[in-house]
Amino acid sequence: MTTKYITLVIFPLAKWDAPYSSTTFSLAKEFSKNNKVIYVDAPVTLKDLLFNLKRPDIKRRISRLIKGEYIQQFNDNLSICYLPPVIPINFLSQGRIYRFFKAINERIVFKFLRKRLSKLGHEKYIYVNIFNPFYNHKSYLRPLINIYYTVDNIAKSSYIHKHGVWLEKQSISSSDISLGTSLMLVNKNKKINPNFFYLPNATSLKIFDPTKSYRKPDELHNITSQIIIFTGHLDKRTDLSLLHSILENNKDKTVVIVGLISLKEDTLQKLKSFNNIQFVPPKPIEALPAFLFYADCAIIPYKNNELTNSIYPLKINEYLAMGIPVVSTCFSEDIMQFNTVISLTDDADNFCQLINYEINHNSPEKQDQRKDVAKSNTWEKRVEKFWEIINRHLKELTNAQI
Repeated sequence: MTTKYITLVIFPLAKWDAPYSSTTFSLAKEFSKNNKVIYVDAPVTLKDLLFNLKRPDIKRRISRLIKGEYIQQFNDNLSICYLPPVIPINFLSQGRIYRFFKAINERIVFKFLRKRLSKLGHEKYIYVNIFNPFYNHKSYLRPLINIYYTVDNIAKSSYIHKHGVWLEKQSISSSDISLGTSLMLVNKNKKINPNFFYLPNATSLKIFDPTKSYRKPDELHNITSQIIIFTGHLDKRTDLSLLHSILENNKDKTVVIVGLISLKEDTLQKLKSFNNIQFVPPKPIEALPAFLFYADCAIIPYKNNELTNSIYPLKINEYLAMGIPVVSTCFSEDIMQFNTVISLTDDADNFCQLINYEINHNSPEKQDQRKDVAKSNTWEKRVEKFWEIINRHLKELTNAQI
């Protein structure tokens, strides 16, 4: 039984063109090397049409729908499928009204998707729902295997936790196979579905390639000091008191933050009051290696709590692939697995000391050790693991000969 040419229909919560590294789209691109992939772009809502129509991403999507351009070809094997708008229902309480409108949304989404799949000639496929438990496909789609993949602690995720908690339990229990990006997510959910497996985040060595020559990003041109870098979302996961300590104890260095910022204005202003911090807007994943190439040390200053306990950060293997030193807090079992190649501590003073230690004791041998760890954590390896899991269960679950 071969899985090489089976189509995958991926229905994620994350947009394919989001301005940050994405588990879902990174996997989709890797899958597309050997499989046809339909990446179903999460639908906009009627609320977006009323209040967010000026947003470039919303305008692009509505323009395509008006023109009837429902499918966008990303590469030979990877297609983006755009869905019609749905009714906003997250504000509703759990109950009959919520379920009524949820059923309407599902009818809109899956009748449309089923029609697109039929036109594209994809009759047999594996359905992978990635962290989007808000749509139940079972009345409309008949995939070979139904997979649910959780990438975060939904109970601690802003906005989506309201209905996400109870809906995700349903998605996990009703799936043939469930996957999780962290050990905590696996341990927490395996009792709901015994066919729950660990498939953590990874990196692309084609993108994060330290052997390439990178032009120094414009945002770094005026920095003459050593650079401490953080790439990603600066939000409630970040230990701000630790970040303040890093800034105060490394005034001879510049802390560069590359990515989205979701902090209160007064909190952000306190950070901006430091002379040795620089904020860089979100960059596409292809632009990140250049920033890491010119950095002296990377940091992951996360709080250690129930939210971060479920995180296997994308950035860890991106940092290691570029060979740079890393200092992190001990926020999850997953990050602790890297203890042989990164420095770990939850103490602020020790964290600052370790930054200097890592920079001063960096060496070609240590750089090679980091790169070797990254080589075992690529998207290619994750896709191999995915098919290993699927092949183990495909005959039993589908009773189909592909």
